[in-house]
Amino acid sequence: MASKKGNGHWGNPIQTGSAFDFRSDVITTPSLGMLEAIQQATLNDDVYGEDQTTRSFENQIAAMCGKEAAVLVVSGTMANQLSIRALLHQPPYSILADSQAHIIHFEAGGLAHLSGAMVQAIRPMNGLYITLADIEKHAILSDQPERCPTKTISIENTAHGNIIPLNELHKIKYWAAKHGIGVHIDGARLWHAVVAGAGTLEQFASYCDALTLSFNKALGAPMGAMVVGSQDLIKRVRRLRQSIGGGVRQTGIMAAMARQAVLDNFGAKQVDSRGELEKTHDMAKMLGRAWTDAGGRLLRPVETNMVWLDMKSAGISIEAFNEMGKRHGILVNGKRIMVHHQICEAANQKLTRMFDELLTPIQATVSGIVLNSALSKNKSAIVIASTLGSLVRRKRRLFNAREFKISFFRATDKACEISYTGCANKTGASGRAYQGTGRARVMDMRCWGRVK
Repeated sequence: MASKKGNGHWGNPIQTGSAFDFRSDVITTPSLGMLEAIQQATLNDDVYGEDQTTRSFENQIAAMCGKEAAVLVVSGTMANQLSIRALLHQPPYSILADSQAHIIHFEAGGLAHLSGAMVQAIRPMNGLYITLADIEKHAILSDQPERCPTKTISIENTAHGNIIPLNELHKIKYWAAKHGIGVHIDGARLWHAVVAGAGTLEQFASYCDALTLSFNKALGAPMGAMVVGSQDLIKRVRRLRQSIGGGVRQTGIMAAMARQAVLDNFGAKQVDSRGELEKTHDMAKMLGRAWTDAGGRLLRPVETNMVWLDMKSAGISIEAFNEMGKRHGILVNGKRIMVHHQICEAANQKLTRMFDELLTPIQATVSGIVLNSALSKNKSAIVIASTLGSLVRRKRRLFNAREFKISFFRATDKACEISYTGCANKTGASGRAYQGTGRARVMDMRCWGRVK
């Protein structure tokens, strides 16, 4: 029996760094419980259908979803691609999906080379998620020979952290069945919709023909996903899985870790019984408030574990934002802040301080006129104050300086040069003066306009 301390990384998100990583929920650290589960797993052949741990887990998930069968695969991408291909029959056919869907942007063009399908990428009219109104507007039902008919609708739920409600899914499934169109739900983070109280796993699964669930996203397993559906669908998925090299033999190890992730972070029922994911929702809402309280704007309402920041209105590039995160000891990836169950309180505090530093208005005085980066409508004033803001964030010795006097200023469309005297007004060293010069590119400034 291995030591419960493992090798120092298992079950230690501080050691691995995942406790300070807001880039995604796929970077979580496997738990000691998962390590122990491996030791109890059966090691038989899954392609022959003989591994007890795998089959037991598949049956468990199928029952939780109220479906006939399920099949374990290596990743969420594989689950999505196989389930969609299994829903398609005789080409030509097209797949209708949100223009920002994972299956379109982050699955290496699998719809093209595995399914040979045309993609109808549509932008939801409500700005959040696909509705029946979107589908009715864009679906191709014509049997005219020059058209490519819609044969599958793929819905991501949650959609970038927002929940597609059951009543909308019910309308979509009813309409799709009437027109002979299959419905696939990419439920990689469906766990979060259930935790938020939007419905049970069985209720969501009842409104699709193929459901995919991830055990890596949201739940923290190192690998593993599931396709859930009818016996006939799962039979087709198993054959397709084999055809692309997904027929892993001793899958008991993977199944054991995935099952432990479900038990630890969701529970064995159709609704959450653990409360771990609910904490991530609370943290996300807290971070969303911290951003807006500091003066920032959100691109989407915070409903689950994602916070979408309006970087454009904050006047900062993704590259500068990510670099700023590293200086604060956290990892971020642009406008999407992803909260997972291993994020620690120290990480939240670091990110909140970063928001405050980024969004606190910078004030400068030129010839007795006060210029403010947040309030002024004068483009030159904004660039002056914004350049100062850029310098403040780059130079630690000016970290808390917020008020300056400008002795020299020159700006073009691409750059701004200044000479300044600053006063540290928040460090306790009241009245301590700083002098210097600086140059910053316009693209890096907190600037809402260009100098003419």
